[in-house]
Amino acid sequence: MASRLGLLIASVAMLAAGGCTDSAGPAVETIEEAVPGYLERLDAPGMAVAVIRNGELVWAEGFGRTGVEADSAPVTHRTVFEFASLSKPVFAAIAAGQAQAGVYDLDGDLGPASDFPRIADAEAFAGVTPRMILSHGTTLPNWADEAGGPLEFSGTPGSRFRYSGEAYGLLQSMLERRTRASLEALFAPLAAEAGMTDSHYAAGSADPVMAVNRDGSVRPRRDAAEGHAAASLTASVFDYGRFVAWLLDSEQDDLRETLFTPTRPVAWGAFGREGEMPDGAGIDWGLGWGLYRENGRRIAFHWGDNGAFKSFVAIDIDRRDAIVYAANGWDGLCVAVPLAEPVVGDVGTIMDWLNYSRIDSGSPVCPDRE
Repeated sequence: MASRLGLLIASVAMLAAGGCTDSAGPAVETIEEAVPGYLERLDAPGMAVAVIRNGELVWAEGFGRTGVEADSAPVTHRTVFEFASLSKPVFAAIAAGQAQAGVYDLDGDLGPASDFPRIADAEAFAGVTPRMILSHGTTLPNWADEAGGPLEFSGTPGSRFRYSGEAYGLLQSMLERRTRASLEALFAPLAAEAGMTDSHYAAGSADPVMAVNRDGSVRPRRDAAEGHAAASLTASVFDYGRFVAWLLDSEQDDLRETLFTPTRPVAWGAFGREGEMPDGAGIDWGLGWGLYRENGRRIAFHWGDNGAFKSFVAIDIDRRDAIVYAANGWDGLCVAVPLAEPVVGDVGTIMDWLNYSRIDSGSPVCPDRE
């Protein structure tokens, strides 16, 4: 723990001064040169990027501005964005830690259905486990048709992958009930150990950040009054980079094994993509993370999409290299492929599976921009 703390202090001092370590290398130079050009072509006034090499946070930098006005503050590596569904990998680490501590069993039930009044089918709910939730196997919807409305299973729990933010909320509710602590309080020990001083699930930064919606309108960053495990994390790329570096440290070998073990295969059409998975490639789900495999490569990944705020993380599991970025514009995910390539290699199949467009070097804008 002392050595990890020393590395953390060193990285904080280095990045606070706006520098990078010698190990940052050509990948960082490529990203630094590319991002300003991307921002000119995106409906995103700003972006921040962090790079992890061999498990160490080596570089983080901001580009552009925190709003659309000319006098908006510049984005820095400490600018706080909505990280949307990148909330899920952090929550999965929290939840797995609580299981290791004996608070609950990953393969047990969540308790009586009466504790979860939104559940429409108590018999089906009895078969739901925390592991099933963290690997998106409940068959519950991502979000209910009506906020706070009933939650309907679309199949037998455990039978298939169906991405569900609502299910994460059920596990959050169970943990809060058993520990008598809020999500923010449950997050606090991990945040302290990883050095995530900018991050919150609820009641975050006071510094404003504006983001551009698809229709060109602008909205501010939302800081949730009550946190949600699936979507409400606000953070800087510096903080999320520290989380990834913490997860890749040898002290977290057991946790990483729990999170990165494939639990559930995923179909190519899970997000509406037509066609078939490319030969030699496959996607599974671990706990909180997507797991991509191709020709011996193993990439853990997740994306965040709260409309106007976008984010992405990809980790080369074996090399312990990773990239994290966040943008304040609706088309921010269409640059994931060229941003990630210098650090973790090609993630094009991942973004195709997610059904996001890719920016093309010959196009002045993101291909599906209206």
